[in-house]
Amino acid sequence: SVAVSTGTGETDFERLTEILVSVPQIHYVCVDVANGYSEHFVHFVKDVREKFPSHTIM
Repeated sequence: SVAVSTGTGETDFERLTEILVSVPQIHYVCVDVANGYSEHFVHFVKDVREKFPSHTIM
């Protein structure tokens, strides 16, 4: 199994999307942040879940 790791910066969602579309064998997404309780993190995870409903988010 292979995972992709991402942050939650301004360009990270676009870059994550490009990677997951280019490499469909990746089914795991690690969202790496210092503060998991922030609203920005919650919204980012919701966006990932909406766009990639079958992927496992860690």
